[in-house]
Amino acid sequence: MRSFLIVGHRGAAGLAPENTLPSFKKALEYDVDFIELDVRATKDRVLVVIHDKKLDRTTNGSGFVNEKTFEEIRKLDAGSWFSKEFAGIKIPTLKEVLEFLKSKSPHIIIEIKDAGIEKEVMKIVKETDVLDKIVIASFDLGILLNIRKLNREIPLLAISNHHSQAFVKAILKIGVRMYALRKDAITEKIVKYCHLKGILVNAWVINSVKDVIRMLKMNVDIISTDFPNIICEFRRIFSQKITDILESAEEMFH
Repeated sequence: MRSFLIVGHRGAAGLAPENTLPSFKKALEYDVDFIELDVRATKDRVLVVIHDKKLDRTTNGSGFVNEKTFEEIRKLDAGSWFSKEFAGIKIPTLKEVLEFLKSKSPHIIIEIKDAGIEKEVMKIVKETDVLDKIVIASFDLGILLNIRKLNREIPLLAISNHHSQAFVKAILKIGVRMYALRKDAITEKIVKYCHLKGILVNAWVINSVKDVIRMLKMNVDIISTDFPNIICEFRRIFSQKITDILESAEEMFH
């Protein structure tokens, strides 16, 4: 087993309301390598950070994000559903989140949920001067292809619920080098195949040490988690143990 990279999924979705500034702030308390967020467009084409197509699960509103104006969405409470502590928290814009994270150390994974907003996403990325920190992700290969046409260098992350060699061949043509798979879809054979193709494998969503160990035994490269407090602490201990073992071995065979 070897070490691995950690993604704060929707910030720290197990510790604060997902895809909100408190969630991103909470993720920064831990040693994450990436902070992941989701982006959609409102009716009036403002890019907001929210996962679902509908507002119902994570706000006190209802209906589709793309059928509401930004002014309507901004009035909603996006925190009370999680706990009273976060009552009154608002859905942030992509620009607000990038401005907040730009001076912080983790890289940022932007998952584009709506096709057709690629140019607007890249415009905000450039305006906020975070291009060197960004990875663009999507389930939709058409979105990733559009991003690649807009920028030949930006890292791309393809997401899928199920693995197929045809999918891997398709993402390689686009220039994708990171592949996120559901944890229950990952096998050692798949990881080995991806590594032979030069692709890093990202397992999601991993919220227990037991699952981390299972992924590491298969040589998974990246772990996405709702609980960076647990997974980062495991990595710290794991890395220290490896260091101790290597130092002992060096002394033993000196």
